[in-house]
Amino acid sequence: MSGPPGVSAPSDNTRLFVFAGVAVFTVLCLGFGTSLFSALVVSFAMSDKKPQPTEKIDVGTLALTPPGHPVKLPPLPANISDGPPIPDPPIHRDQCADIQDGGPLGGPEPCVTSEIHCDEMIIGHTIGGVDEYDTTFYEKKFCWPKLIDHDGGDERVYKLVMPPGEWRAWATLHTPCADLDVAAIRYDKPGCPDFNSTIHQCEMKPQSSTRSERIEMTSQTRPGQNAIWYIVVEGKNNHEGPFSLHVQCAPGLSGGY
Repeated sequence: MSGPPGVSAPSDNTRLFVFAGVAVFTVLCLGFGTSLFSALVVSFAMSDKKPQPTEKIDVGTLALTPPGHPVKLPPLPANISDGPPIPDPPIHRDQCADIQDGGPLGGPEPCVTSEIHCDEMIIGHTIGGVDEYDTTFYEKKFCWPKLIDHDGGDERVYKLVMPPGEWRAWATLHTPCADLDVAAIRYDKPGCPDFNSTIHQCEMKPQSSTRSERIEMTSQTRPGQNAIWYIVVEGKNNHEGPFSLHVQCAPGLSGGY
């Protein structure tokens, strides 16, 4: 077919090239439009969602130890296979100056600040505690090798009495202001465990810096016999500071009596 005078008719190759270019351009426009629309929708949805602030405890209204007045926590479901989720820390780094002391010792034993029970949380401070347990004690009682210095500073001790039967308990330590560690010493006899005591169970798992720590305690006793744990919170080297201690419990496979 001939075109107008002076104008050559486009060849089939030219028509094919123009058609392909138009098709590519159309696809790109449609893709860009879809992406832009999606981005606008996501942006609108995110702008409508307000950030949720982390809940903190007003340390001014929370009684410190002793006797601790622990805060009650929701109980764990029965027959829990793995450890429960790590509880949220109730105190944060910007509250370090709000807590300067953990209070006097409240017994019942001389080393104990207060008792703590299953499904309770307590806020304390290492200053004002005792100086009963050190690096040598933890190594000799097979709690932890002599790789970390626990000789300086005070420690807080909390007594946990587990009921008869088979039980599991988790102690979670939050230490936003100092490098603290947590240990659990089982000692069912009267009085505080000391260097001359025979210790069959001791749990410890130090973490570096101000990371949270968790240890698990397991006990299996006969009817009428309680398992008694002494939970110790103390700092590496000479570190002192506030902390929160959560204790969560669940019956084991055989359950409690």
